[in-house]
Amino acid sequence: MPFPVMKQKLVVSLRSGDAPDMGYVDGRWLQEMQTAGFLADLTAYADTLDKKDFYELPWKTATVDNKIYAIPDRIDPWMIYYNLDMFKAAGVKSFPKTMDEFVEACKKLTVPGKQYGFGMVGANDATLIGSFLNIL
Repeated sequence: MPFPVMKQKLVVSLRSGDAPDMGYVDGRWLQEMQTAGFLADLTAYADTLDKKDFYELPWKTATVDNKIYAIPDRIDPWMIYYNLDMFKAAGVKSFPKTMDEFVEACKKLTVPGKQYGFGMVGANDATLIGSFLNIL
């Protein structure tokens, strides 16, 4: 089910009082859902969790006005694959180990008007941002 349709169905069920007790709320919707009064304050429960087990940024995303309304549920596994022949042709000797090295490799791999040095899945800005949210 596409996210916009899922969101619409969720909002209708929340407004009608026939919503599930628990569910997945995309981080992009959290502020809107909290403002509408659809979400419970989970701060007391969240305080019982060891926040060292989570990345910091998802907790910030789950927080509105210093209250926690969501518990981070996962860190998506992502991988980067690369074409060794293209790396060699561009003069990139090894896979980058830092973000600075990654940016430099991408610049070397870019051929203006023909190929980008890096590409990834992302139907919209929020999808793309979500891909990096856990590591920022």
